[in-house]
Amino acid sequence: MKVFISYSSVDKAMASQIQKELKGLGINTFLDEKEIGWGDRILERVAQGITDCTDIVVIISPASLKSQWVSFEVGHAMALGKKVLPFLAHPSIDPPDFLRQLRYKSTLKDMRLHFSRLLEAAAQVSKGSSGTISPEERDGIRAARNELLEARMRRESGVTDADVFQIDDHTDNGFALFVQFEDAKTSAGELVARVRELFVELFPGVPVWGEMQMEEDTSIVFVYTYLDKWNRRFRKAARGGA
Repeated sequence: MKVFISYSSVDKAMASQIQKELKGLGINTFLDEKEIGWGDRILERVAQGITDCTDIVVIISPASLKSQWVSFEVGHAMALGKKVLPFLAHPSIDPPDFLRQLRYKSTLKDMRLHFSRLLEAAAQVSKGSSGTISPEERDGIRAARNELLEARMRRESGVTDADVFQIDDHTDNGFALFVQFEDAKTSAGELVARVRELFVELFPGVPVWGEMQMEEDTSIVFVYTYLDKWNRRFRKAARGGA
């Protein structure tokens, strides 16, 4: 187990307290000021740090609610299917909409108890555990990835809109990314190349198949599917099935 700690610099002292508690339990952590060295590429190190972690503790405070870095870290973690654990800096703080559905903690004691129980449970699980998840959880992970992809594409130069649609009402059949753009500022080819780059940048370690299905003067449709461990068709093909 390794825990990524997401926080605003204003809450540095609290982040250090959380790290100390987790280290006391024998849990490795990723805290940016200790993991990112002088001259490192911050975005790459943060993205890799989230990829390498199993859970992300998010300190919710007035400062973190305004932090673009915290928003990116949470969105990236959700897209990768990581466990997001909101920690309220004060019980009176109202979590943002995208975290309100998640149960939160507000004391170090409760956080410590949570991880202690996880460690106890992990000690009792055999090494051969399959780690399966429900179809609803799988679809939620993929939906979070798609939302992050949409948001990033909308920020690309020349893009006027971007939306992801599910194909044939089943996530193993994949998705279609519809992008509208200004042809004076970018091109279909440039956008397809950027989409491929974003898959690698946003979801490192998650294999994706995709191709452009339609191209018009100011729009494209890029179809894709996640070849992750939950894709039944991909697993069947890998085993040599018809």
